[in-house]
Amino acid sequence: MNPKIDADLPPRGEEAITIGKTYTILLAETFVSEVSKYKGIRVTLEAGLDDVLAIPLWLGDTVSRNSKLGAFISLLGDNTDEWLNKQIQFVQWEPKHREIKVVGEFKVKSPKRPK
Repeated sequence: MNPKIDADLPPRGEEAITIGKTYTILLAETFVSEVSKYKGIRVTLEAGLDDVLAIPLWLGDTVSRNSKLGAFISLLGDNTDEWLNKQIQFVQWEPKHREIKVVGEFKVKSPKRPK
């Protein structure tokens, strides 16, 4: 029997981010990591029905504009409820060089009522 596993793993989290692709922010929730007890914000993004990912933004006493969290706060503000449904694109997403831009807002259409 061959000991090598012949399978590919799909990219996870920020490995799956595509520069220039439009993502809608579905959720931004605080969480604490189980092992290290680090505090962060988990941002869930969607670029299509089968293209959903979550990225952690780690909290700290001070945040650089070029950090993951700093990129979101400097563009979207510090109220994560206001991030929801914003459509963003990643301009640059390298360590210490993080930049995103807002390209729109997803609007939920209410069904038309019969007359």
